[in-house]
Amino acid sequence: TVDFESLKQDDLTIRNRDTMKQERVKIKDLIKVLSKFLEPEAKKI
Repeated sequence: TVDFESLKQDDLTIRNRDTMKQERVKIKDLIKVLSKFLEPEAKKI
């Protein structure tokens, strides 16, 4: 989620679809954080 707070703080909220857990992530760290979540799924393919 990108909102007004995101624009001021250079971060955004990501949400786990299955657990609904939310986490604020710095935009500069987004690729690293998403890769951590997506890597186990990619190995299943």
